[in-house]
Amino acid sequence: MKKGLIALTTFLVVGIILGSLSITFDYPVSDICDEIRQFKVFNGIFPDNLTNLNSYKDVRVLSILKYRTSGDDFLFYFCPTRMGPCEVCTNTEDPHFDEI
Repeated sequence: MKKGLIALTTFLVVGIILGSLSITFDYPVSDICDEIRQFKVFNGIFPDNLTNLNSYKDVRVLSILKYRTSGDDFLFYFCPTRMGPCEVCTNTEDPHFDEI
């Protein structure tokens, strides 16, 4: 009985540790939004992707990072987990938390 409880506890602790290592908790959303806007000012168009921006960092497996352009606007959002909350910005709105 004790061995099973110890094994279950160890499994849960390792799972929690691996899960937390797979989440990006802090991301420079406001910096990236500013860089996207500056890119538009200097180049006349929004960037096709974010990989050339100075503030861009990859996110871990359980986090979400999306960027798309639509006409004269863009949508950028980052969610630490798939359940949210997501930080969103557009060309006219500064970063704010919203549900996607």
